[in-house]
Amino acid sequence: METKLKEFLSNQEWFQQLQDKWAELDPQSQLYLKLAGAISSFLLVLITLVSFAWSAHKTQVKLTEKSDLLRMITNANKELRQLKESTAFASLTQTGAGAEPWSAYLSNLAGTIGIAKESLSLSDEQKGTSTDFAQEFLIDLKLKHVNVRQLVRYSFSIENGTRPVKLRNLQIESQEDALGYLDATLSVSTFSLLPTNK
Repeated sequence: METKLKEFLSNQEWFQQLQDKWAELDPQSQLYLKLAGAISSFLLVLITLVSFAWSAHKTQVKLTEKSDLLRMITNANKELRQLKESTAFASLTQTGAGAEPWSAYLSNLAGTIGIAKESLSLSDEQKGTSTDFAQEFLIDLKLKHVNVRQLVRYSFSIENGTRPVKLRNLQIESQEDALGYLDATLSVSTFSLLPTNK
């Protein structure tokens, strides 16, 4: 391979001109040129190595930053979940005069997603099953003249709100309405903790 390379170079005109110029130089100039070439090669290798090292360092820094950010997001999600659970538990334990009535809570929830007050009517609370710790109350929510988006958002908000509510049944009454409005009845269970006697 080396022999072929030498043969190839020796057949090149520019290489022969370089050899002639090299032969014309005195030994001291040739030594200086050899030293300059060696130093240039060394500097080129050094710059390449430093460039690779710097690139690896930047990649490591980015990886560390992203790992820290991912850790922060994970911790924030965990804290948010704990906060939601503690808020839900606090709202569950509210009893007596300080507690917001279920009818007011469910009406306010409907208002936050744009359902008009006149479109929502609630049945009286009926006692459901009870345990040593909690009492279930059953409520029927009747929605009139709402669109599908409002119904879906309200159903989602009921089950994912700050208080413990479970959607038990959803009955939709479609109408011949060109705008796509409908009536619906949502049967929900609400839960309140019972006071414990110590």
